[in-house]
Amino acid sequence: MRTVPFISRKPGRPVLLAALCTVMISACGRSTDNKTTPAPQDPATAQAPTPGATIVRSVATTDEPIVLPSPATGLAFWEHPTLPFEGMVIAATQNGLYAHQPEGTEAQTVIADFRAHGAALAYLPGGFFADTSPPDGPVSAARGLFVSYDLDQSAYRFFGIDNVSGTLAEDFLSLPVQTQRARPIDFCLTASGDAQEGVQFSLVALERGALSVYRFGKPKNAGAQTSGWSISSQTYPTTLEALSCATDPGTDRLLILDVDGTIHTLNPASGTTEALFNTGVQQSAGLGIHQRTVGEDDNSRPEKLVFVVDGTSGQVDLFTLVDGTRVGAVRLTAFDVNEGVIETSALAVSSGNFGGLYRAGVVALAAKSDLFKADDGTQPTAQGSEPQASYETDLRSRAGVNAIRLTPFVAVSNALGLASATVISERPRPQTAGSDAIPDIEIDFALEPVIP
Repeated sequence: MRTVPFISRKPGRPVLLAALCTVMISACGRSTDNKTTPAPQDPATAQAPTPGATIVRSVATTDEPIVLPSPATGLAFWEHPTLPFEGMVIAATQNGLYAHQPEGTEAQTVIADFRAHGAALAYLPGGFFADTSPPDGPVSAARGLFVSYDLDQSAYRFFGIDNVSGTLAEDFLSLPVQTQRARPIDFCLTASGDAQEGVQFSLVALERGALSVYRFGKPKNAGAQTSGWSISSQTYPTTLEALSCATDPGTDRLLILDVDGTIHTLNPASGTTEALFNTGVQQSAGLGIHQRTVGEDDNSRPEKLVFVVDGTSGQVDLFTLVDGTRVGAVRLTAFDVNEGVIETSALAVSSGNFGGLYRAGVVALAAKSDLFKADDGTQPTAQGSEPQASYETDLRSRAGVNAIRLTPFVAVSNALGLASATVISERPRPQTAGSDAIPDIEIDFALEPVIP
């Protein structure tokens, strides 16, 4: 058993804001469980967006940069059950796993002893416990499950996340999922069942020419931590050229984006897929879902927004999941520098409450970028002299900086003129047994869109 304590929040850390108009402190709103499955749209009649027809709004990041030693191959959010400021985003890189609290410290190493590829996270219906107590105490009521792929071992590695401390505990299964197939393109986790029946979850891997589903189950009274687990797997051949996947909150299905930009649904129980709509986004580096409730009281309705990022430009396009309607497009730009994205490697979207600016959700983008991009690449010297390469051009000629840029969902919402809504958190509160939930503090910021 290996446990790694997570970083603690440092109070008083400055946050960059695009524009701050009003501040309001109120008690946290509600958390609802959305079980609505939208009707699929015939992809043959779906209209792909017309190139150049969409106005791309620039949205300033509020936390930039979170520098990584190598490009992130996957991002996943973990929401603390009671303390929004203690949530974190976990990045998988070939130098290990890194974690960052949106309102906390800079990125720090969590586990750096394997080459990690991809990241996925789910909340289990029943808790699991460590075999032995780590030096800093036992891992209890750990319902957060994180998984990444070990490139050297050709195996998936699982980590339970303690509800209170955010500690990551590995090997709670003692059954690493090894595969003889090539490394997965992407993978996702889904959880089902309830706390009374036991723990059930599935790992779905997107592979070349196949979709592999690994199913895990453990009855409630199965005994010791490492015993009682059942595991089965099945591989479904497919002609789908998948790029990325995301869980559809409140349902038992996954969403898959293919190389043509079409969104498909996948039923992990049967391995069947169905096309929904075409986004027109090709060479995507990531797919994410944000869920919320639009309206109030009896007039409220659930809404799910699909985020798709272009891997070369970093442009993020938004669509409604119910019918594929284009909502708009944004570009997440650094707040204090004029920079250009070289490439984008991962995207993650969370509907959870991460405190402060991020109390209505957060968008994370892993990108390699030039931090200083000169307009013409040169700067003049004395009159009559030849132009010389500027300091910015010299920096730009070097390898780009790998960073995670965080943007609150409210900034994206304001930039696109979306109606106000209540977040439907993927993680119901409270999750800590035997204690009352600590009230969340909401801070409403009116972030105006940045004009390109």
